[in-house]
Amino acid sequence: MTVWLERDNAPWANDAIILERLALAVRIRHGRGRREIDNRRHLGVLTERGSTPDEPLEASGAHGLVAARRYRIVAAPLFAVWGGRPSGPEDVIGTRFGPIHVVVVPEAYEPLRGSPVGVGVAAAAHGLDRSFRSALVALRLCDPPREPMVAADAYGGLIELLAETDDDAQRDYADTLDRVAQHSWALETVAALVTTQTVREAARVLNVHHSTLQARVDTIRIDLGFDPLQGFGRTRLGTAFLVHRLSRSTVLDMPTPGVMV
Repeated sequence: MTVWLERDNAPWANDAIILERLALAVRIRHGRGRREIDNRRHLGVLTERGSTPDEPLEASGAHGLVAARRYRIVAAPLFAVWGGRPSGPEDVIGTRFGPIHVVVVPEAYEPLRGSPVGVGVAAAAHGLDRSFRSALVALRLCDPPREPMVAADAYGGLIELLAETDDDAQRDYADTLDRVAQHSWALETVAALVTTQTVREAARVLNVHHSTLQARVDTIRIDLGFDPLQGFGRTRLGTAFLVHRLSRSTVLDMPTPGVMV
């Protein structure tokens, strides 16, 4: 299969990337595994929230998905770099973040390597729209090369909650952490606090003295207006931290030529 683009004058910096990703999208849409079904329609139905109850059942059956089993959506931009691509029904789905390459894999999927990649929660075949939404959030939380792949399961139910939260509510959460982010040490401190169990453990992760971290926590408490280490305060802090990361995510911006990660 051959694709091409034509333009007058000299090539532009991103031409090679654009051509390569166009070829990938065409191959996914029209290449391997194509059967006498409309793959675009069926996988689009499975990832679309507004489908009628019967449409996902028909679409999942057309892809050979079994009603009694659970599956996940793997989501990646077209410029993702794969070290081991997953196999399964796949397509390119249009989203508000741009075209996304999606693959349906079993709940217990084979190890895969790619960057950046988001893996959604497990769901029944007719409920893969939920897995798709969580995979998109997981993808936007990627931070290559430090964190090239994010699985929604690693965050419990928080990613699913964020997938269902509207933009206005997410902005409120992001604004909450903006008041803290004015301090140069704030975001790395919050990251340590939400990924460890105690202040002492967080201090070890940050390589600072316990008293230094305690002073930071006191400042964060004042800025937030609630205790980030007590009761639901820790959940509120973790949610605000994830929303802050989402609001500043650049993982879906196309890399410049020669800087593929």
